[in-house]
Amino acid sequence: MKIETAPKNLDEWVALICEQEMPVFDMTARKVIAFTSDELAPISELANVILRDAALTARVLKLANSVFYNPMGVSISTITRSVVVLGFNAVRDICLAVRLIDALVKGAARERLGHELALALHTATQARALAKNDKSSEEIFIAALLMRVGEMAFWCYSDEVGEMLMQLYNQPGMTQERAQEQILGFRLSQLSRRLIQEWQLTELLQRALANLYRLMNACIPFV
Repeated sequence: MKIETAPKNLDEWVALICEQEMPVFDMTARKVIAFTSDELAPISELANVILRDAALTARVLKLANSVFYNPMGVSISTITRSVVVLGFNAVRDICLAVRLIDALVKGAARERLGHELALALHTATQARALAKNDKSSEEIFIAALLMRVGEMAFWCYSDEVGEMLMQLYNQPGMTQERAQEQILGFRLSQLSRRLIQEWQLTELLQRALANLYRLMNACIPFV
């Protein structure tokens, strides 16, 4: 996306992304998260939230019938059935993934953006597969999916600044973190943290990250 004036600091980058309605976590996604965190929430209410968004409804049904989410091939034709068959958490995963993909692919068609998106989805899938027998596997999926959301958001609106950053990335001995600090004045990981706060996902993601780190530590053999 072409921007007239490049942001000069972290606050301006956060403002730009939020003003452009870039966030995956719009009102629909936030309501879905709220329902999935409430064990007493009725299925019909969650279904109604999704059904208010025609595009999201279509994407959820498509993914609900995919081999990844529905390996037994059970035909699912309604959102309510999706929730019953897949569970609240799986439907939440689908909604977050759909919102993430839809938001990002509308940005500038940059190779780096595609790389970041592919990395996030691959990492999330692998993390959940690793934690398949863990009760917090769905939260771990979300944590892995969102850990680099600032990086992905940045490349949607980076324009000439992104080109400068990529050039610096390619210099011998230059780390990405140093390059980001030199060009932007901050690290993109800081942008991720700020966006998570802006989208009011701090508690959810902190809990998810804690479970992810716990799982990773458990999988590292003692030396």
